[in-house]
Amino acid sequence: MTNKTNVRFLLFGLIGFIGFYFGEGLIINIIYDQSGFFDFLRSLYPSLAGKLQLEGPQTLIAFSEQLKFRWLIVLIFGYYLFYYAQKEGPSSNESSLVGWKIKLFYVIQLIYLPDLLQELRVRGQWKALFQPLSQFSFFESAFPLQYYIQVSGILIFGCTAILLLAKWKEKDFIPLIISVFILLVWTYLLSLFFGFGKIDHTYASLYSGMLGIVVCQFIIYFNPDKSEFGFKIFQAFIWSCYFFSGLEKVMLSGIDWVQANHFEVLCALHPNQNCEAILPFPVLGSIILVAGLGFQLLSCLQWKWPFWGFVNIAGGIIFHLGTWLIFDIGGWQSPWIIVLIFLWPGFRKNNKSSNLEIVKNQ
Repeated sequence: MTNKTNVRFLLFGLIGFIGFYFGEGLIINIIYDQSGFFDFLRSLYPSLAGKLQLEGPQTLIAFSEQLKFRWLIVLIFGYYLFYYAQKEGPSSNESSLVGWKIKLFYVIQLIYLPDLLQELRVRGQWKALFQPLSQFSFFESAFPLQYYIQVSGILIFGCTAILLLAKWKEKDFIPLIISVFILLVWTYLLSLFFGFGKIDHTYASLYSGMLGIVVCQFIIYFNPDKSEFGFKIFQAFIWSCYFFSGLEKVMLSGIDWVQANHFEVLCALHPNQNCEAILPFPVLGSIILVAGLGFQLLSCLQWKWPFWGFVNIAGGIIFHLGTWLIFDIGGWQSPWIIVLIFLWPGFRKNNKSSNLEIVKNQ
């Protein structure tokens, strides 16, 4: 990578950091005044006003103060991708490609960890309502002190840094132990997150991907030649979130799920101006529900035909943006969307072209 490229990344990072730093005052004024530009933000994020009323302005202000640091994280992440692409090139072998994607996933889970810790901090204000999940009740009798949650977050960050930056040998078993430990800490934090009587699916695909990535690492460790199969297993942990969600709808609701009156029920439970605009057209409501259910049930086709990953990625983006705009569920910033990049089916194509290049060179 040339010095000119390094300078561009550095300048881009400084400009963004300075912009967010001096923009904090403007953001705080918008939050408190709730006029002018705030209406535009609310049109992009309909539940913003509700969250502001529920959590108070301090929560959103604390988030705005993090933007400059999150900008740096994203930029470092982009630099890492660009550096690796320049270093490895298209001739990477199968094992190194999978290893790179594993590292990429661990970087992404760090991006969303601060959001989870912030959610737990807010929920800690209602710790008296906490009811531990039955499978974790043997060690979670009450909502823990904020100190333990902070330590858990630090452990995840620290262990992930060691996992990504240390120079491991091919047969080192320690990376697997670290991965399992990261997964267990995430499990602990999510068990607290779900201990208030409501299961939130925000982190479902991210956590399912973490389970799959650990399985993938074990497969590669015991049989390096099966790295492509291990990555296919990892992908299955992601698209299966959609498949089993659709299967649940079919098993519990059957044909009633796609009826026009069910769309009305969903609109009543999740009132939104976009949803109300569709209500006068019941056929359109049914088409939307059929399309969403069809995408979920057909996601499993990627196991047999990897090219279906293109459909899963496009369908997943439309699915999540649609549920956000119509029912105000989730959002464009949801982990669900970014995890979809791991369903990209170009892995086998790259692997075959790499093998062909090696044969030509011989």
